[in-house]
Amino acid sequence: MLRRLLVTLTALSALVGCGETVDPSWLVKYQRMIGAVASVDGDEMRTSPLPGETLRLQMIQANNEAIEPVSWVVIACRPAPSTTGIAFCEQGAAPFTINLQVAPTLDPIEFTAEIPEDYDLPTVLFLGGVCVGGSVSTDIAGFMNGSTNICDGEGDSQLIATQYAVASPEDMNRRPELGDITFAGETWEQVDVEGAESCVGLDLPSVAVEDMELEIGAATTEASIERFSELVGNPPVLEEVDERLYFSVVTTEGQLERQYSNVAEGETEIIVEWKPPSSEDADFDELVIPDGGKVVRFWMVLRDRRGGAIATERALCLTR
Repeated sequence: MLRRLLVTLTALSALVGCGETVDPSWLVKYQRMIGAVASVDGDEMRTSPLPGETLRLQMIQANNEAIEPVSWVVIACRPAPSTTGIAFCEQGAAPFTINLQVAPTLDPIEFTAEIPEDYDLPTVLFLGGVCVGGSVSTDIAGFMNGSTNICDGEGDSQLIATQYAVASPEDMNRRPELGDITFAGETWEQVDVEGAESCVGLDLPSVAVEDMELEIGAATTEASIERFSELVGNPPVLEEVDERLYFSVVTTEGQLERQYSNVAEGETEIIVEWKPPSSEDADFDELVIPDGGKVVRFWMVLRDRRGGAIATERALCLTR
């Protein structure tokens, strides 16, 4: 099966046959990547490397069942000019970093790009993919030419094609910051729920099916919004502008008011409503809740649209 991760790493399009129902993008029904956290070696809060530095990306995975081992192949290269939004390596230019993990592993998905000292483009391209539950192909030339055959046999292929800015001494991007996370107005702490078959022994907020909508709150800081130079207008003129933050959330159950939220100027808290499963849902009869309650997971990402991102996870207990 092929699942294509789009260039921005914020949306996933599934290959769906005629007449099938498409799950909303914020509903996690299978193991998938929902973003990446970037850092520069030696300065982990910075997300834009200078030539000669190493950029490190760690993928954020979401899953609704026990996590499966993954393998991956990701190259870093010079991006070719594109007017279609489809990313390819510059013709004739060899990748300057190859990240290859052939044997499936439960380790975090992490890869790097060692930016050449003489690099002269404003961005670097990461191209390749992840194979969930199988081994990746090692056809590097194929990936560079647009091949989508990530898995070498069985497994779920998920493509990666994302660009990150290369910094100048005058313009270095740093990741935004997330503050307190709340649920129904109360502080919501992170709890390790990986592999939990029920809520037994877990200190989680409890919600029953058919309950009313409840608010998820996420705080950020004014310091997360940096000023940078951007071409604005027609004809374009270089101006100093503020970053525009946006927040995203996905979950394994229930209904979200929305997946993406723009952080308005001067705003330091994002509120998103979540509704527990109810008998009005088409798949409610398929919902299985164990005696100890069902763990419902949430993944949240705050991004600055310039490659900076920070992620966190929360969980609650769903009961009858």
